[in-house]
Amino acid sequence: MVSVIIEQAFGRPIKLDDIFTGDRALRWCLDIYGCSARFHALTPEGRNSICVYEAPDAEAMRNVGRTGGLREAQRIWTATVHPGPGDDPGKAPVLETGEATLGLVERSFPEPIDFESLQAAEDDNISCLVMHRVRFIRSYLALDKRKMICLYAAPDLESIRVANRKTGLPVDEVYLARPNYPA
Repeated sequence: MVSVIIEQAFGRPIKLDDIFTGDRALRWCLDIYGCSARFHALTPEGRNSICVYEAPDAEAMRNVGRTGGLREAQRIWTATVHPGPGDDPGKAPVLETGEATLGLVERSFPEPIDFESLQAAEDDNISCLVMHRVRFIRSYLALDKRKMICLYAAPDLESIRVANRKTGLPVDEVYLARPNYPA
């Protein structure tokens, strides 16, 4: 199984619950192709989403879209998973005391990046995260190493946005995220 990330843009604002409703309606199709949702995330204005699935490969998710009658995704990519301290990527993260929000930070790079050097840069700026009570959970790095999404827990989405901008790492967009692991 690999992590498959699906990016979508919408002509009109939607809600995170709309994505979950659609995912439940396609459960039969996801099961046929051996795919499972992990996270759904939406920008605050509701016009862009990122969804993370576990699947045999990216083509399985494309088949879900075709078979399920969905419009074509803006972008589908596979990624390696890089868990943070104490994280189990096979389970939904649990919010700790003082944390009310999961947020996804989208990053793009003009050249392929090395995860270890990027992690070292974040570690060098850990005080920014600590100061804003932001906890790193995990990252998903595209196989071409030019795109990454990072999952964080914090009191609110703004704390995630501010802390990440202060680290000096690229921040394309910040999304509100909610896990969708099987019970």
